[in-house]
Amino acid sequence: MVSSGVHDPDNKLARRAGVPALRWVSAEAAARPWDAAESARIDNPRQRYSNSKLANVLQARELQRRLRTAQRGVDVFAYDPGLMVDTDFARSVARRLRAVLRWVGAAATPSVDNMGRSPESADALARLVTGGELAGTGFGYFDGGTQRPPSPDALDDDDAAELWLDANPLVGLASDQPHLDHRPAQ
Repeated sequence: MVSSGVHDPDNKLARRAGVPALRWVSAEAAARPWDAAESARIDNPRQRYSNSKLANVLQARELQRRLRTAQRGVDVFAYDPGLMVDTDFARSVARRLRAVLRWVGAAATPSVDNMGRSPESADALARLVTGGELAGTGFGYFDGGTQRPPSPDALDDDDAAELWLDANPLVGLASDQPHLDHRPAQ
């Protein structure tokens, strides 16, 4: 699952780029902010983005736990490609500044953690998925090609389970274990 280091309150690059630290709310409040109580509403789109990336990691961890419980030999990884300086992520920046940001970003990439270019990120993801050396290891969080722990918020088992259960009705699933209880015919 693709995530992002912006879910980590200690991610200095995200904070310098103006992405506020997350403020976790329920799956319902995240999915339907217009219906959320004012205390649970997050109006800042960048903070909603941080929350969505935390949700990706929580979802990956809970999926891994459920797959292991169902004795399925599947590993689930959360992957942070880093800030991709050669994409249109900065589309909210004035058009005339985008080229400058891309040039500065490309020049700074080798010396800034969690910043990269899409070809290198794609190569790291392909190695992660096809390499085989991580088979059987279970959940892993990867910052580019490097495995590291996700943020402490992403390690909260209660939030992961709650997100799983709360998200199912939002996507139209009735069971709390979709497709994990049914084994294919042999």
